[in-house]
Amino acid sequence: RSHDLPWVAMWILAFGMIVYAGVVVLLFWRRNIAGGVSAMGIGMAVATIFLFICILPELSFMRLSEQCGELLSAHRGPNPGTDVATLTARPHGGHEMGYKEPSLAYCLDGRLRVLDAKVLSEPTDRWPRWLVMTQEIWDGVPRSARSRLEPIGTLHGLNYSGGGRMTCVIIARTKTQPQR
Repeated sequence: RSHDLPWVAMWILAFGMIVYAGVVVLLFWRRNIAGGVSAMGIGMAVATIFLFICILPELSFMRLSEQCGELLSAHRGPNPGTDVATLTARPHGGHEMGYKEPSLAYCLDGRLRVLDAKVLSEPTDRWPRWLVMTQEIWDGVPRSARSRLEPIGTLHGLNYSGGGRMTCVIIARTKTQPQR
């Protein structure tokens, strides 16, 4: 959704980079090597600082794992050891689908299992309490299994380990607490 992007900051950066490139080229063209190298270093440092302060914090779609972790923490309560799994699937031998970004495990204190979506065809007592899955996997869940899941949130963002595609992640709770 392009309306969520920090357009003003991105335009400032773009204009600043054009000015930066012009200054560097001009200094080298005048054979002022020390000035050109200094301008390159200072300009790149300023651009990097601006990027990290004004642009990257506004790109929430790049923090999908963090958002998943916050949503799970808000609903799980004070028990961080609650059983959480992310579901993957490989339909008809094709490429693997699902959200299994390693950074999600860090957001959950290392407590994350990766399971095949076929686990939803097993009895409910074998299901983890919390499931993280993509929209594609949710759409493939049979109605009988879906009726035993309670979606608590849908998040949109960048799936780094899924080919760098934008994806929709659904977090669901099993309606019955598994016996373990």
